[in-house]
Amino acid sequence: PQRSLQLTRGNRGSDRNPFYSSFHNINVDVDRIDFLIDKDSIYFNKQGLGYNKREVPVVFESLNYFEESDYRRLQNIATTNPIALLKIAYEETGERVFDADRLARKLNPNFSVENINSLLYDLVSKGFVNYDAEKQQVELKDKVFLYADASQKKVDYDNLKIISETKETNAEFDLVNQIMQINGVTSIELSATQRVGLRPFGNSIRMRRNRDFDFDGRLFAGFTAFSGKDFHFEYDKFQVVMDSVRFFDVFLPTGEVSKNGQPVANSIGSRIEHLTGVLLIDAPNNKSGKDDIEIFPNLESKEPSYVFYDYEGTKGGAYTRDSFYFKLDPFSLKRLDKIRASDLEFDGEMVSAGIFPVFREKLLLQEDTSLGFITNTPAGGFPTYQGKGNFKGEISLSNKGFLGSGTLSYLGAVVHSEDLVFMPKQLTGSAKEFNLAETRTAELEVPKAHGVDVQIDWQPYLDSMYVTSKEAPFELFQEGLHTLKGTLILTPGG
Repeated sequence: PQRSLQLTRGNRGSDRNPFYSSFHNINVDVDRIDFLIDKDSIYFNKQGLGYNKREVPVVFESLNYFEESDYRRLQNIATTNPIALLKIAYEETGERVFDADRLARKLNPNFSVENINSLLYDLVSKGFVNYDAEKQQVELKDKVFLYADASQKKVDYDNLKIISETKETNAEFDLVNQIMQINGVTSIELSATQRVGLRPFGNSIRMRRNRDFDFDGRLFAGFTAFSGKDFHFEYDKFQVVMDSVRFFDVFLPTGEVSKNGQPVANSIGSRIEHLTGVLLIDAPNNKSGKDDIEIFPNLESKEPSYVFYDYEGTKGGAYTRDSFYFKLDPFSLKRLDKIRASDLEFDGEMVSAGIFPVFREKLLLQEDTSLGFITNTPAGGFPTYQGKGNFKGEISLSNKGFLGSGTLSYLGAVVHSEDLVFMPKQLTGSAKEFNLAETRTAELEVPKAHGVDVQIDWQPYLDSMYVTSKEAPFELFQEGLHTLKGTLILTPGG
C-alpha cells in the first residue's frame, strides 16, 4: 500500500484555520491535504474516481493580501472594528495570547465570550487568530497587524488571491521540482489600481517559491492585452516576464463610460506580434497601488516585434507576412492604464517584399486606426521592385495598403500619379500624365508616346507594364500625328 499522510480540518468553529505554506508564503483555505510519501506529492482536496465529485472552491491567499471590504465586513454593526481592537489589546500588554473575555469586553462592556463566539470562529476561518475554545484563549496571527495597518494605508499590501474551482483535484505540489500546479483558476487579479489581471489557458497555473508563478494565457494591463505562453509572474519584483507573446493588443479609451461604470475603449487596427519583454505592474514596494506612480503599468519589450498587413481586407491579403512587415525595435510603453494615441510611436524598419530596399521609419497611429506611416523617399528616389524601376515621392502604409504619390520611372516611361498601390508582385494606379521617351538603337526601336488620364498595371516580375488610355488616345511619334486608343505594353524588348 502507498504510504500517505492526511491532514483535515475539524468541523468545530475553532478548527477552521486555513493551512499555511511557508514555502509559498500563502494561506490555503482547504478542508483536506493528502501527502503521498512515495510519490513526493502533496494534494489539495484530492478527488477520487467516483461520480459524486463536488466542486468546492479552494482559496490560495498571499500572506500580504488585504481587501478593504473584508475588513469592513468584520466590523458589522460594532462601533469599532474588532481587528483594530485586537491590535490595541496587543499593544497594551505586548502579548499575542490573551483571554477571549478581554476582547468581548472591549467590543462591549456587557459582552461575555458567549456573545462573540461567532465572531471568533469567523476570525479563525479568515486566518486572523487561533482560538482555543477549552481555555477560551485567543492567539493573534500576523494578519491582524497587516489588516489593522493596511486599513489606514500605513503599510503596503497586495491583491493576490487565487480561487480554484474544479471537480478535479484543486492543486498538486510536486516536492521534487517544487512546482505546485493549481487547477480550476479562471482569472487572477494582480493589481486592482493598475487594472492588471490574467486569465490562464487551461485554467491552471504553476506556482513556485514565494508566490512566483508561471502561466500561459491572456494578461491584461490597463488598456492593453497580451496573449501567449511562458509568462512568469515574479512577486518580489512585481512584474511579469513574458517569453512569448503571440499578440499584443492596444485599446484606446473613447472618454465614454459604459453602463457598469467601465471606461469604453476601442481596439486599434493593428496587432503587435511575437513580442518578448517585461510588464512592470507597479513599484515593488507599492503593490497595493496606494501611491499613484505615473509610469506604471509599464511595458519594456526586449527583442524586435512585428506588425503585419496580411488582412484579407487589405488589398485581398496581398501583403503576406513572410516578406512584408514592419519590424519594431525594442520599445517602452508607460502608464498603460492611461494610454493615448500619441503614446503609440514605434521606431523600426520597413521590410516590403522587395518593393523598396529595407528602410528605417517610425510607426504611428493612422486615420484608419492602424499603425503605419507617411514618409518621403530620398531625393533620388528608391529603386523599385529590386531595381527594375525607380519611385520618387510620398509613401504611406496603413491597413488601406502600401500606397504612393509621386513619379515612377520604368524603362523609358515616366508616370506621374497620386494613387499608386504597391503590392509585392504588382503595381496599379491611375496617372494624370504618362510620357515615354523615344529610343532608337540597333536592337530596339521605341516610339515617343504621350498620354493623359491613363490606368497603369505593372507586373515587374513578368517584365510588363500595361498602360491603358481612358478617354483621350495616346499621341505617338515625335510629330504627334499618330494616335492610339487602347493599351500600350512596355517590356524590356520594346
